[in-house]
Amino acid sequence: MASRVRFNDEIDTALLKVVAARNPYNTEHESCTVLWGKVAIDLKEEFNKDYNARNVRERTALLISQFRETERTNAAKSGNDDEQYSEIDQLAEEVASLEHEKNTKKNKKADNNKGRDIREAAMKTLGNGKSDDDGTEDGPTPTKNRRRSTEDKFMNYLENKHSDDNELKREQMQLERDKLEFEKQKYELEKKELMTLYELLKNNK
Repeated sequence: MASRVRFNDEIDTALLKVVAARNPYNTEHESCTVLWGKVAIDLKEEFNKDYNARNVRERTALLISQFRETERTNAAKSGNDDEQYSEIDQLAEEVASLEHEKNTKKNKKADNNKGRDIREAAMKTLGNGKSDDDGTEDGPTPTKNRRRSTEDKFMNYLENKHSDDNELKREQMQLERDKLEFEKQKYELEKKELMTLYELLKNNK
């Protein structure tokens, strides 16, 4: 059984630098496994340890998770946007943005595929409708005109629904940002009030 590889701050820093440079989240030209394998090879050459695609990928995910937790904690405590971060945190933030970009593209592609499937299913259903009473399909008959109008209305409905869904997501994200900003301002106000009270008590002694 292969021994479990260990990480430390030096190795974590090197790992995040390699990940930021190679961007294994961009799988347009190579598979995810191949890209993380290259990250492992780079790290193995530098530290002469038994790294592989799996353990470097899992370690990177852990570092990103720890950075996000640190970011949330700092925001809740101080509300200071100028909070100083370590080199590892700064690199983790850069890598996290690459991961977020990949997830955004993936979700957008999934939405597009879902919309395409819905349209194809709807068109297929409409295409299976009955023909005119005389059994012919030639010429712009009233039945064909009604079917075309139905298709156009359905396509417009899908486009409007997709637009409304995107707008709702944007509004939800803005509400989350506003909520966080409110918490920051509330904390700053309470901190100022406590400092003022402290100064009053101090001067009254």
